[in-house]
This record gives sequence, structure tokens and C-alpha cells, in this order.
Amino acid sequence: MERMARITKRELRALQRMVERDFPDDPALQEVHLARKVLALEAEKAGMDYLDYIRSLRGRSRDPR
Repeated sequence: MERMARITKRELRALQRMVERDFPDDPALQEVHLARKVLALEAEKAGMDYLDYIRSLRGRSRDPR
């Protein structure tokens, strides 16, 4: 399985500022959009399509029992 792409703290802060600017009065919506943007950036860094990247993560979270 390929290695998960990581984003830097600087990239995360930039995404947070963008999301806070887009949704200034809704912290819950900010959280959802930030998570989606983080996944999209990780997918881009891994050279994968967004949905393929999400599918590749699915097997990592399964309980081995």
C-alpha cells in the first residue's frame, strides 16, 4: 500500500485561514470543509484522484478483528 501523503503545518494554517474566511460564523462547517480540503491536498501530493485516495485510506481504518 502506498504511503499516505502528509501536508505541512504551513499548508494546514493556510487552509484554515481560507476556510475561516469562507465560513466566518460557522465553526462546524469550517471543520467539515477543512477536512475535505486536507484530504484533497493529500490526494494531490500522492498523485491520486480524490476518490481513489479516499478509497485507499478505507483499508487502513478497519479493525483487524
